[in-house]
Amino acid sequence: MLIDVCMEKDSLWKHEFVDPVQRAAPGSRVVHMSDVTEQDIGEADSIIICGTALMDNEYMKHWNDFGWLKRTDVPVLGICAGAHIISKIFGGSICMSNEIGMVEIRVTERNDLFRGTFHAYELHNSAASLPRGFIALAESDKCLQAFRHASKDIYGVLFHPEVRNTGTIARFLEKKKKDGPGGI
Repeated sequence: MLIDVCMEKDSLWKHEFVDPVQRAAPGSRVVHMSDVTEQDIGEADSIIICGTALMDNEYMKHWNDFGWLKRTDVPVLGICAGAHIISKIFGGSICMSNEIGMVEIRVTERNDLFRGTFHAYELHNSAASLPRGFIALAESDKCLQAFRHASKDIYGVLFHPEVRNTGTIARFLEKKKKDGPGGI
């Protein structure tokens, strides 16, 4: 399941930030953040919380709608705004940090989604801090770029893998298939 966090359902931003993720995750169902139910969460075998436009901060008014993150055993990947949501729900904070365009990312902790140093597309005015109980996975010169929950299959990436690093999405989904529900 893909969660669209854009301000409005079926907005132009959805076509920019959600549709490319859906192309990288064929067969996935898109649900707008305002329509997500506990049943949707329970039926999903994986969840990707998509990003949104640079100036769209509507999702920040809906932190409480994502409390299910603390209870789920389903693998979750948060992209940009999705990483902000994951950080905030687990006690982290959001800080100003602007990056636009291709940025060098350095992997700081071995993980299953990416390795070494790579370039990724960035489009953000803010970054997420590392919440307690999470492990930093990658960074840029400006900020934390990726993190993972220490015991749950919950990942956050600040970069947009749907633009130039679709392998990150594929590896997230492939690990879920190989290890089964709840296991990356």
